Amino acid sequence: GHIVSSLDSKGVDLKYAAEQDVDLAWNTGYTLAGSYRVHTILQDAAGIVAENFVPFAVSPDIKINAIIVSDKLLYQPRENALIGVTIRDDGTNSIIPELKAAITISGPENTVLLAEEKIFTNLFPGMSNTVNSTWNTELAAPGQYTASVEISLNGSVVSTKSAVFSIDRVATITGSVVAAPS
Repeated sequence: GHIVSSLDSKGVDLKYAAEQDVDLAWNTGYTLAGSYRVHTILQDAAGIVAENFVPFAVSPDIKINAIIVSDKLLYQPRENALIGVTIRDDGTNSIIPELKAAITISGPENTVLLAEEKIFTNLFPGMSNTVNSTWNTELAAPGQYTASVEISLNGSVVSTKSAVFSIDRVATITGSVVAAPS
């Protein structure tokens, strides 16, 4: 593998059969999550006395933030509702290969009227991505509706959000009537 970081070399004077612990700190900072190993070498003036490798892992810092919004708060019958979902990787050390977004729209009696799944791939730390869903209100009953999103990573839910909007009670009719003499 490649060297990620070199820690201090320390000179230690040890008597025969003596032991001494040496603590060295390494701030993983923005080091990508994954498997690593510590390579230690003990040497004296004649050369290497002992060498050791100890594996360890840097865990991913998974922080997914989701936002769901509708393009309007109030819709009329037969109008398209545009639902936008943005997800952001607020973590610092892992590229998320795939996230699934389950988007639903539920009516006033919690009946699911729209259910879609969107896939987000290769989300880098600090990066965000937006997808849209469209649902036509048709002649849905007036009232309050809920757009929800559930974000999953490897089958586990990592974020949920919802937004509400309404469908108006009355459709607005515009136009004019003209009477022509016969």
